[in-house]
Amino acid sequence: MLKKIICTVTLSLLLASCSSQTIDVAKERTLYSHIVPIAPEITPNIQTAGYWISQTDTPDSVIMTAEEIVEFNKTIAEKQGLITVSDHLESIPSITLHQKIAEIYDYIYSQKHYYANGDLITKSDLEAIRERINFEGMNTPLRHVSFGIITERLNLRVLPTDEMFLKEGDEGFFDRLQMSSLEIGTPVAILWRTYDRKWLFVQSNGTTGWIKPTQLAYCSRYELKKWEFLTDFAVITNYRTSIYADAEFTKYISRASVGNRFPIDRTIESPVGVTAIRFPVRDDDGTLTTVRGYINSNEVNIGYLPYTSRNLLTLAFSMLNAPYGWGGMFGEQDCSGLVGSIFSAVGITMPRNSAMQARVGTDITDITQAIPGATTLQMPGHIMLYVGMNDNSPYTIHATWNFRENTEDNYILRMPARVILSKLTSDNGTIYYSDRAIKDISVVR
Repeated sequence: MLKKIICTVTLSLLLASCSSQTIDVAKERTLYSHIVPIAPEITPNIQTAGYWISQTDTPDSVIMTAEEIVEFNKTIAEKQGLITVSDHLESIPSITLHQKIAEIYDYIYSQKHYYANGDLITKSDLEAIRERINFEGMNTPLRHVSFGIITERLNLRVLPTDEMFLKEGDEGFFDRLQMSSLEIGTPVAILWRTYDRKWLFVQSNGTTGWIKPTQLAYCSRYELKKWEFLTDFAVITNYRTSIYADAEFTKYISRASVGNRFPIDRTIESPVGVTAIRFPVRDDDGTLTTVRGYINSNEVNIGYLPYTSRNLLTLAFSMLNAPYGWGGMFGEQDCSGLVGSIFSAVGITMPRNSAMQARVGTDITDITQAIPGATTLQMPGHIMLYVGMNDNSPYTIHATWNFRENTEDNYILRMPARVILSKLTSDNGTIYYSDRAIKDISVVR
C-alpha cells in the first residue's frame, strides 16, 4: 500500500517547484549522459492525446461540475493558504511586511550563490540589495496596499534584482531567485516598493515576490475584482497562442498560454474563426486600460472547458515536448507549472509548487482507481499527471529537467529538459519514476 507522506513546505520548495537530480560525482560508478531519453516503449503512436483517450472507458464523463469546482476551489484555498486578492486588507502592519520580506532575504543571505559568470556573490552584494529594499522605510504602523493587473508574462523574483543567483553546477538553468512566473491578467496586491521605485513587492493569490512597475497596470479594487471573477471570457487551450491587433492576424501583440483568461469583446462581430478579446495594458499614466485583441477561435474556449479526461489529456499533450523552465524561466514551465496550467483551463486553481499540489484532491492507494488526466503522482520535488495504463503499466506526462536510471554497475543520467511521456514500472505494488518511488497519488476532485 502506498502511504501518504505529509510534506513540510520549506522556503526552498517555495522558491521553485521542481528539483533536478543531484549527481554525486565522487561515486565510483560510470556516468552516461543523454540529451533526450530514448525508451523503446515510447513510440510515436502513444505520444498523442487520442491514443490515451481511446484507452479511457468514459473520457467524456464530467468529473466535477462547474458548481462543484467552485466549492472545490474554496477548499483548496482554505487548506493551502491561497487568497482572493480583491479581498486583501487596505493596509498591512509594517512589522508583518518586514518579517515577510526579511525571511526570504535572510534565507538567500545564508546560502552560497554564484553569478552567471562564476563569480561568488559576496555579502556586500547582498547588503546592497538590502539597502535597495529599504527595510528602514517600514517605520510606520501600517503600510497602504494598492492593486494592479499584470500586463505581460513575467518572472516573479525572490529579491529585487535581475541577476541570476546560481548554485555551484547550475549552469544558468536554475536561477535560485526565480520564485515563479505570473501570466497576463493576473491580479496582484502591491505591498511595498524599493527606495528607487524600480521594484514592487506584490502578492498574487498564492505567491509573493518582486516585479517591475512597468509590468503591471494600476487599478482600483473594483476593477481588479472584475478580472478575478470574469463571467464572459475566453480561456486559452493551446500551448502557445498568439494575440493580434487585427482580425487578419498580421499585427502581433503578445502571446498567451494554456489556462490564461481574457474578457470577450462583445462590442463587435468577429469574423468566422476569430475571437475578439480585451487585453490589459498600461495607460500613459500607468493605470489599467484595455485594447482589443484577436485570437484564433480554435485555440480558445468560451468559458472553462468541461472537466473531463478528454479535455485534460488534450491539453496535456498539446504541451508534449515543450521546453522545461525552472520556476517558469525562459517563458516555459516546470512540473508544477504544467500541472497548474492544465487544471486552470477547466477552472481549478492549483497551488504553485509541487508539494502543495500533491495535497490537492483525494488520496488513493491503487493506480486502478486513478482517473486519466485528473490524477497527480508526486515524489519529493516533482509532480506528474497520470494519462492511463498501457500493457498493464501506468504512464504519465510531466515536465522534467533530468532523471537518473540505475543499471547493474553504473547509472545513466538522462536530460530531456522538456515535457515528456514516461512509463512507470511497478514492483510489488510500488510505482517508480526512474529509481525514485512515487509517494503520493491523488485524484483531483
